[in-house]
Amino acid sequence: MTWDDLCERVGPLGLRPIGGLRPQNDQPARTIVLLAADEPAFWDVFSKSPEYLDERPHPMDRWSTRVISRLAQDLDAQVFFPFGGPPYQPFFSMGTTNGSSASVADPTLGRTAGRVVDRISRGIGI
Repeated sequence: MTWDDLCERVGPLGLRPIGGLRPQNDQPARTIVLLAADEPAFWDVFSKSPEYLDERPHPMDRWSTRVISRLAQDLDAQVFFPFGGPPYQPFFSMGTTNGSSASVADPTLGRTAGRVVDRISRGIGI
């Protein structure tokens, strides 16, 4: 799968890949791709979702679990979430390895979308 192929797959979900990295631990994936909200398209998709509309707790986590798990299954990939641990995945350090930088004012700043920690949706291992 190419980067462009991945962009085409996640775009209709309101997501975009923000970087890829090679795992440095026991992860079975060859590459971990970080996904983030593709604003403002993301909010149009998410605000119409059953998870957003049902007023139950943690709509973003539930949406991510449903949508990104299905994507990972379709891609024969493994999914990693920053919730549901322990163990918790090191999303902060992953976010800083993709060209983002740490800042006193805003912990992780991306090159195009600003604050990365809040915007990292999830990671998929391909």
